Amino acid sequence: MVAESLPFSEYAEGSEMLFNEGVVKSFANIMSEVTQLTIKKIKKERQFDTYRMMERISHCLFNNMAGISSKSEEYFLAQRLKERTRQAFDSDFENKVVEN
Repeated sequence: MVAESLPFSEYAEGSEMLFNEGVVKSFANIMSEVTQLTIKKIKKERQFDTYRMMERISHCLFNNMAGISSKSEEYFLAQRLKERTRQAFDSDFENKVVEN
């Protein structure tokens, strides 16, 4: 669903992206905080460099999730660019940890 009058980009998600309830709740909490920051910036209640904020958030997320994957942050960013431009990308990016 795209809200044309809002300054947010188009978002689409396939059924393969559905997560369990706990992950959905955590994601909603994170997005609520980010949305509040964005609204405050739009209302000129907060000032920050958009690129730097996005870079820091994505870097922190990658560092927190890095233990799950052996791929580098640069590899992840390259795959994200490929996906966003509808090029072939590594759809099996995450090396799942094998539990003994």
